[in-house]
Amino acid sequence: QFANGSTITSYRIGQVITIYDGVTLKFTYDYSASTETEFNKPVFGNVFTSAGKQLENCKASLIDTVKNRLLDLETPIGIQDTIDLIGENMADVGDSILDQNGMQPILITRFGISSNQSLAVSGKKIVSGDTDSVYNQIQNITNSPKLILLGGGTNDFGYSSPLGDLGSTDTTEFYGALNFIANYAVTNYSTSKIIGICVPFGDWQTANGFAIGQINSLGLSRYDYQKAQIEVYKTYGIPYVTQLDSLDWNLQNITDVLSDRIHPNAEGSAQRAILVGGKINDIFI
Repeated sequence: QFANGSTITSYRIGQVITIYDGVTLKFTYDYSASTETEFNKPVFGNVFTSAGKQLENCKASLIDTVKNRLLDLETPIGIQDTIDLIGENMADVGDSILDQNGMQPILITRFGISSNQSLAVSGKKIVSGDTDSVYNQIQNITNSPKLILLGGGTNDFGYSSPLGDLGSTDTTEFYGALNFIANYAVTNYSTSKIIGICVPFGDWQTANGFAIGQINSLGLSRYDYQKAQIEVYKTYGIPYVTQLDSLDWNLQNITDVLSDRIHPNAEGSAQRAILVGGKINDIFI
């Protein structure tokens, strides 16, 4: 049974099909032993329901099945995922948005990733200044992961890290720290695929020193920090995703996707996983 209004996603890695309802695994089918004459048209032997409709005896390709049989659900996704990450390791650096580990388990299951070295630490900024900053985290990745996720930026906005400019080498400035991180990543992890995850939407409302609302004490918005991330990632040839532009998160639906107006809930994590998963396929396929 699928929940009304939830995000339904389906993935195929090799000969295994997986369907999620948000972040909940609902259905997995290995059709490697299928007797179908057409390789890409497995028979679903399982029975499952959606909005009261029983779905059974489905005989169609993955895309056709998800598209035609689940039309009453919200935007099903049916794609052939890369197989390059099966059994491989990944790593991530960033702040609490990654440290809460909401998105990574979805990506691990979806792409068959073996393990994740998560170095992200809640409350930390990209700029240098303490031992757990993203500036330091990037230097502690081990085991040559196949995939590295570069997060962070929320606390730089919230605690008003100075921006600097694209040519900055001052790691106490946002641009300068990003330049160091990007250069370090492409130089020292040359066999890894790297994805920059730009700062997400949020609307913190608690008076604890973090910027309330959409403008920080320097008069800067999250878009100013995203602009810096985009410019630096482009400079170093690092693929990236822009959550502010690509995820339809706003003040009207914020409680649907963020648990406390900053951190993604299960639905928010599922949407982030779809966004990042799409970029993973872009760079591996």
